[in-house]
Amino acid sequence: MKLTTLLKGFSYIIREKIKHVNIITELLDSLTYQQDRIKELEKMLKEEKRKGEELEKIKKDYNELVRELEKEKEKSRGLQLKLNEVESMLVKFNEIRLKTSDIEKQLNEERTIRINLEEEIKKTRAMISIKDEEIRYLRKHVENIESKLKIASKHLSDLLEERILNYLVIHKGVLNLRKCADEFSISEDLLKEVLKTMQEKGLIKIM
Repeated sequence: MKLTTLLKGFSYIIREKIKHVNIITELLDSLTYQQDRIKELEKMLKEEKRKGEELEKIKKDYNELVRELEKEKEKSRGLQLKLNEVESMLVKFNEIRLKTSDIEKQLNEERTIRINLEEEIKKTRAMISIKDEEIRYLRKHVENIESKLKIASKHLSDLLEERILNYLVIHKGVLNLRKCADEFSISEDLLKEVLKTMQEKGLIKIM
């Protein structure tokens, strides 16, 4: 009866260990996903910086065209600049202005997305911090389970050795593997392993 109870406890400890290992695996998968989200934000920030630089260049070109247009207007007063040349410059001017407007709109949209992602990252980092605490707790719990498992294994081994010695005394040193394993409710492989350990300790001598 005592051996059966010990085996049930031994089985429960193993199930608990598997359960907590699975929980730790799920938490680590969640952490990997959140790290991927952070990388995505960093990529968007780099793209936003690139477009900002492009916008500055376009604004610079725009200002240069405005200056050239003013110069051409001054020249046109004295030199009567051809109207089609002025119209061509105005077309370019409008194209740049439209392009600048589009880029500014894109930047505003990306700023909104960036702000939302930054908020999401703050929440995610808070969740990661909480999950780190959970993982530390579960790891400590698993270590305790492993410690109890070692103690239970040692106690089970000692109890089996004691029962085997009593069995040998009763049966005058003769041991049938199958019958003995059935009587103790264990596998023949486990019985062989215990017998080998007992022989190494000098408790028995297998002929």
